[in-house]
Amino acid sequence: MAKAKGTKQNSAASHPPSTAVRSAELRVNDHAVINDRPCQINDISFTLEGLHLRGRKVSLVGVDVHTGQSHRCTVPENSFVSIPTVVRSEFTLLDVTADGFMSLLTDDGQTKEDVKVPGGGVGSADAGGFWKGRGLDGDGGVCDG
Repeated sequence: MAKAKGTKQNSAASHPPSTAVRSAELRVNDHAVINDRPCQINDISFTLEGLHLRGRKVSLVGVDVHTGQSHRCTVPENSFVSIPTVVRSEFTLLDVTADGFMSLLTDDGQTKEDVKVPGGGVGSADAGGFWKGRGLDGDGGVCDG
């Protein structure tokens, strides 16, 4: 059996789906919702905008926690940005079905069968390797909600 690490957004009552923080309070390596995607911030810069240098703006660059794709946005300094609740979980891969879904074993012994193999060449190649008995190891994103 192979180990697969995943990032999970927990939507349970004890963990709200997101909170709001002023954009000026964000730091590098924090998580934020950029372009409707949960991202880990890897660059923050402040710019002065306007005729009289009023209205400072915050430029955020982050990497999507699920796909690894880079996202960028610019927001006013006093605006609020959504902060997703991100919980890192480790799963054991049990099976990959022919229709592209993975069967995962959670830490508490439950099976999770609603996670699709990541799209693109990487996910297809990994699933092919699993079916041939080579196993599958790597990071994958899982989002509940």
